[in-house]
Amino acid sequence: MTRIVCTLLLLMVVYSSSKAQTTSKIPKGTLFIIGGGDISDSLRREILTTAGWKKGDMIAAVTLASTWDSAFLYTNDVFKKLTGQDCINIDSATIHNPLTLDSLKKAKIIYLGGGDQDRFMNLIKGTSVKQIIKQS
Repeated sequence: MTRIVCTLLLLMVVYSSSKAQTTSKIPKGTLFIIGGGDISDSLRREILTTAGWKKGDMIAAVTLASTWDSAFLYTNDVFKKLTGQDCINIDSATIHNPLTLDSLKKAKIIYLGGGDQDRFMNLIKGTSVKQIIKQS
């Protein structure tokens, strides 16, 4: 009898473990962690290739870690040189705009610019931006 109970318990544990694994969410994107300094065009091309970016796909440039407009302008310029199209600007003035949030959800690439990461985390705390990034 003890053997039957132990076997049933083992089967229940294995079943519930396999069920939990099949229902867990698999991330949709690839994370590139690039620290400091200049980023080469070849690395940007690799980001585009890995993401499967094609003409018409959106790139969201999230520049919340910077207080300078030049952060977006620079990011937009370098990606536009490679893709021929503008990025979507997501900064402190646009993080609650429903159209911007919809674009962020649809973006093929979400590019998080460098800068003050404490500022970035404080600005996205409790926002849809944070949820969208986490789901991507």
